[in-house]
Amino acid sequence: MRNDKGKYGYLNTQGKVTVPLKYANGGDFSDGVAPVQNTAGKWGYIDKNGKTVIPFKFSFAGSFSEGLAYVSNDRDQWGYINKAGTLVIPYRNFNRVYDFHNGVALVGNNKLTLIDGELRYLDTGFGYMDKRGNLLTKLEYSEISSSFSGGYAAGMKELGSGVILRVEDNK
Repeated sequence: MRNDKGKYGYLNTQGKVTVPLKYANGGDFSDGVAPVQNTAGKWGYIDKNGKTVIPFKFSFAGSFSEGLAYVSNDRDQWGYINKAGTLVIPYRNFNRVYDFHNGVALVGNNKLTLIDGELRYLDTGFGYMDKRGNLLTKLEYSEISSSFSGGYAAGMKELGSGVILRVEDNK
């Protein structure tokens, strides 16, 4: 919930405030924790009672998916942490990362470019990574590629052109 002063907090299902509205930003709860940004601009994680469970030390933090959450450092590198806050997939020079699905996450890079007087993001390569941080594909796909679902993903090379990728059990 966000108040008229722009502060975020959380309500329970009865509408009672369970986490005070004191955060600069906040994400959804998953696996019992939510990413929140403090007033100093750092992200960490709280439980449903508002207790800090992973310290505020990240430039950005995403929600947990399949036991991992993506986080960024001050150098705009991205990695993944576990529920203990341990960096289990080291920071890399990707500038776009996504949640894990079927044990695989879409990762890659794009750059902001001026085209016809308009700023646009251009893909410079996306691929798929497993929960150990191993790239399963080359960074040859577009960001419009899908996440895995039911063991399959659409790896798009450009709009209208791609391949169907299959993953066994990569959890």
